[in-house]
Amino acid sequence: MNSRKIVIGAALVLIGLPIVLVLIVYGSFYAVFYFPNRTSATTGSIVSSAEKREYLLYVPKSYDRAKPTPLVINLHTAMSWPTSSMNISQWNLVADEDGFIVVYPAGTGFGSKSWEMTGSETPSRMPDVIFISELIDKLEVSYNIDKTRIYADGMSNGGGMAFNGGRTKFGDDIFPSVPSFMANWARRNRCGPNPMESAFAADVTRLQYTDCADDASVLLYTVKGEGHQWPGGKPIVAKWLVGPYSHSIDATRQMWGFFREHALPRK
Repeated sequence: MNSRKIVIGAALVLIGLPIVLVLIVYGSFYAVFYFPNRTSATTGSIVSSAEKREYLLYVPKSYDRAKPTPLVINLHTAMSWPTSSMNISQWNLVADEDGFIVVYPAGTGFGSKSWEMTGSETPSRMPDVIFISELIDKLEVSYNIDKTRIYADGMSNGGGMAFNGGRTKFGDDIFPSVPSFMANWARRNRCGPNPMESAFAADVTRLQYTDCADDASVLLYTVKGEGHQWPGGKPIVAKWLVGPYSHSIDATRQMWGFFREHALPRK
């Protein structure tokens, strides 16, 4: 497998939910986000690790084969599908505005899909990483992908994370709090130790780590009172279950703004 450097832009977090409520969310997602209009993206598949893996691909009408084009990889939540992620995030609209390609890979599982997130590096635990790498290879053959501008983003992965860290309701894994996770990411990028906090909106704060190595940047936007929603995207149904939705920040456009400013050095 070719080694890859993918700029990871942002991740949204889902508060852990009791299993009965998760099943209700599953039903809501299936009813609302699996069946809607799929004509805005094409369905594709590859064989990876001896398994058929699927994805949705969106190429804007402005795509020009003569120009290297950025690629955004959007990863769906657990118990979900690429279609739901496409509808919630609204990445296609931003792709039309700025002329980049978006791919929505599918995780594994019967019916709804999920991603492997144990952190294990053994070969048997790596099929999702291998799949995404091979998917990039395929897209680079078919399209003029700018290899210095390949980005990934996603929302949650089921009910496994909490804003304050700790154990989940579904296992013994211990997750770090979001602030400690970001601090670790900043140390990885060799940023300065004192981040700057500012108000982005009345209910949104922005925390930025500066003086990072190789022009890296680490940003954290915190939306006060936000539920398990994609801010600025398409609201998820059953607000009574997943919580409030904020219009104060457009997560997709904020991520694209971040991506647009960061590219790998050309060799």
